[in-house]
Amino acid sequence: MPKHGLADVKNEADALMVLAICAMTMDGKLAPRKMFCLRMLAYQSPLYDNADSVDDYVLALYKVVSKNGLEAVVDRAVTLLPARMRETAYAWAADVVHADGKVMPSEHSFLGLLRARLGIHGKLAGKLSTASAIRHRSR
Repeated sequence: MPKHGLADVKNEADALMVLAICAMTMDGKLAPRKMFCLRMLAYQSPLYDNADSVDDYVLALYKVVSKNGLEAVVDRAVTLLPARMRETAYAWAADVVHADGKVMPSEHSFLGLLRARLGIHGKLAGKLSTASAIRHRSR
């Protein structure tokens, strides 16, 4: 992915990952816990079984997000995600947001934007976010 353009987001695996990367960057820092969470999600998903290096894959897509901006990346990702993967995309984003144990207003706003763009019902979004918060609770 040398150019890091939107055309590099070309399938549902890329779309799922860039949305999670967007969620990871919403508080303005790349917290190690969030990056670890993102990598673990990828390692657990069969969508990434053929990735030579999850770290290199995430870094390449992070560059796409950085270069093209949130709106363009979200637009591209939403068009590539089949309906069956939209709840998964929201769940991944919520997991990454909650990975450091706190939700900043910018992260909360992003989850709201993502919920609307993906067509996730509010009750389901609340349940997914609550489950993520519980999984990452440390106190």
